[in-house]
Amino acid sequence: MGDGTLVDRTSPVQVVGLTGVVKADGAYRHSLALKSDGTVWAWGSDNNYGAFGNGTSGVSQVPVQTSIGANLANVALSYSLVSGVGDSDNQLFSLDANGSLRASASFDFESNASTYSIRVRGIDQYNDLVEGNFTVTLLNLNESPADLNVISPMTFAENQPIGAIIGDFNATDPDVNTTLTYHLVSGVGDGNNSLFTLDANGTLKTATTFDYE
Repeated sequence: MGDGTLVDRTSPVQVVGLTGVVKADGAYRHSLALKSDGTVWAWGSDNNYGAFGNGTSGVSQVPVQTSIGANLANVALSYSLVSGVGDSDNQLFSLDANGSLRASASFDFESNASTYSIRVRGIDQYNDLVEGNFTVTLLNLNESPADLNVISPMTFAENQPIGAIIGDFNATDPDVNTTLTYHLVSGVGDGNNSLFTLDANGTLKTATTFDYE
């Protein structure tokens, strides 16, 4: 039973000295447990032929560590991008040996694909390996507008009525399906803002009557 006795049990009892168990299994007369640190422990009476894997024979009423655990505790996995099914976009990425995936190119949501397929291999020092296909998804971020300018020279004649159109502002936004609106704001160079109005569509108008003289 692994509880330090040879007493038959009809209900579960806790195995002595085992913590951090992630998996357990039972054989004919012995049991095995894999701990989170990679070590394997065995107990029971079916050890006459070395079933415990630790170079001993005979009964053990409490768990003993097996030599298998020494190997499992020191397994080191390394990762790489490999050729095979689903590797169509491997060249756009790099994969560190510790499993960190990095972009090898600059991506733009508005002009590039939104999903990418890569194939990854994980391998240990005993050349045991696993491979899988994964999809990398590109997310869209809101990007700031740019290239604010005027469509025509900002000139107007004197003695025009209030609301006379002076010109139009224009800017570009790299994000699709966005609407730009324009506003006069406070800040450096705003000394004459009060003399004008700016429609949301970018049209600048007079807010007073101007006389050149």
